[in-house]
Amino acid sequence: MPSRRSSNRAHGAPLVTPSCNPPVQSSNYLTVGTLDANGVAPNFVGRLRLDVKNGNANTPANEADIAILFDTSDIRKKSDLSDYTGELSAGFDFQLTDRSNGTSQNEPGTALAMPFSMSAPCAATSSTTTGSTCSVNTIMNALIPNAVIENKRAIWQLSNIEVTSVSRQPERLSDASEGFAASFLKEFHA
Repeated sequence: MPSRRSSNRAHGAPLVTPSCNPPVQSSNYLTVGTLDANGVAPNFVGRLRLDVKNGNANTPANEADIAILFDTSDIRKKSDLSDYTGELSAGFDFQLTDRSNGTSQNEPGTALAMPFSMSAPCAATSSTTTGSTCSVNTIMNALIPNAVIENKRAIWQLSNIEVTSVSRQPERLSDASEGFAASFLKEFHA
């Protein structure tokens, strides 16, 4: 659930923060099972996982990379709660601290935050109790060639993890994107 621009309540202790009543879903087109909002049992699971893949210093090839796994389940159309068969866009902002800065690209520095996103196709399930699954399993260098370079230390700081729906369906007027889910469990394994 997204936060509103202004609150009308306060969340109780120990997580005291402004809150909104009633909550408002962020998407007008997608939802997940949730008994109190749509009467469907909750089966949503979502994750974004990044794993460092060390290269082999004994070969000339650049084998270092970051493996990326994004998957979700129980994605439904809000209109009729059927499986959503479009695609989601999963992304985040990242900052790099490394020695690839300056005109000779050998100076230390920290880059400003850069956006990153990838598409995850969604497939209907045969289950009547779980909506579609959306997933992608890829590597960073396939999406941004030479983003990860062997024997070049880099610190990646991730922020603003976000999932948006991407609609190319005829009932929509354009290829619009809208916020859908965020704050997945962040996993970064070295």
